[in-house]
Amino acid sequence: MVFDLMYVVFPEYPLTWLGDEMQSSIFVELDFVKEAENSKSTAEYFHDFKGVTALRIPKIIEAQPRILIMEYVPGARLDNLQYMKDNGIDTSEVSSCLSHIFNNMIFTPGVGLHCDPHGGNLAIRKLEHKQPGDKHNFEIILYDHGLYRNIPIEMKRNYAHFWLAVLDNDIPKMKEYTTKFTGIEGEQKFRIWMSAITGRAPEVALNYDIKTKRSVDEMSSIQSQLNSDSTIIEDLMSILSSMPRIVLLILKTNDLTRNLDESLQSVLGPERTFLIMANYCARCVYEEKVEEIDNKYKGVSLSKWVEQCKNWWMYQRRVSMLFLYDFALMIKRVVSL
Repeated sequence: MVFDLMYVVFPEYPLTWLGDEMQSSIFVELDFVKEAENSKSTAEYFHDFKGVTALRIPKIIEAQPRILIMEYVPGARLDNLQYMKDNGIDTSEVSSCLSHIFNNMIFTPGVGLHCDPHGGNLAIRKLEHKQPGDKHNFEIILYDHGLYRNIPIEMKRNYAHFWLAVLDNDIPKMKEYTTKFTGIEGEQKFRIWMSAITGRAPEVALNYDIKTKRSVDEMSSIQSQLNSDSTIIEDLMSILSSMPRIVLLILKTNDLTRNLDESLQSVLGPERTFLIMANYCARCVYEEKVEEIDNKYKGVSLSKWVEQCKNWWMYQRRVSMLFLYDFALMIKRVVSL
C-alpha cells in the first residue's frame, strides 16, 4: 500500500515492483519447513565441493512451519580481519571460496541460489581438527536458507555469455546478452546496467580490466553522475521495475558478495575471483553447446566430431586462464619464501 501511494505522488520513480517482490518473498521466507528443505538440499549438493568452498551448513534437527531447530555453529563475521589474522586464515583463500560457492549456485543447472548472503548470514571459523575433504584451515558458515530462487537454465546461459563477453571486452555481445538476460535496450540504460552489475563507473565497465580495483575517485565519479543527471535515476528506476525479478536477486547477490570480497582485502585483488567466475561461465556455455550439437547431429558424423572438438578447445582455453594464473601465483609464493 505504501509503495502504491508513493507511485501516485512520484510516478517517475516506480517502486511498486519492490512491494510485489516483498509480498511474494516474505511468506516463503517465514516458512521454516521450506527453509529446512533448502538447507538440506544445499548441504547435500555442496558436500562434494568442500575442497574448493570450505562450506559448512548447520544441520537441521527439527523443522515446523514456525519453529526451526538447528545445530549451533558459531563463527566470526567475514569482515573480522583481526580474527583471520590471529588464526592464520588466508583472506585470499576465503575470497576464492566465496566465489566458488555463489558462482556454483548461479551457473550450475538445477542448483538453487541463496538470495540473502549479507554479512549476518555468513560467518567464518578456524578448523581445529581437519576432517576428510577439508583442504583449508577454516570453514565458511552459511545461515538463513529461507530465500532461494531457481534460475531458469536459459537465463543462466545468457548470464554466462554476458560475463564472457565482459572478459573479452566484446561490447556488441555484452549488449546482445544484456537484452536477452534483462530485456534492457538503449545506450544509456545499457551503460547504467553495466555500472550496476560491475560496481564500476560506466566508462570503466565498458572497458573492464579485471586486474583493477575500485578507487575512491571512481566511486566519487559514480556519485557525481547520479547527482548531476536526474535522468539516470529515472532510467535506473525504469530498469529495476521492468527486468525479471530473479535478475534483481542475482544483482543483489552479486553486489553483496563483491562487497564481502572487497572487505577481505585479498592481496590477489579482484582478478582471481573474476577468473573463477569465468570458469563457471565457460562450463555453462560449453554444456549449452554440447546440447546444441547433439540436437543438430543425430548419430556419428565428421561434422559433429569437428564441432565437438572446437567446443572442447574453446572451453579448455577458458579454463587454462585460471590454471595458469594459479600456477604463477604458486611460483610467486614459493619464491617469496
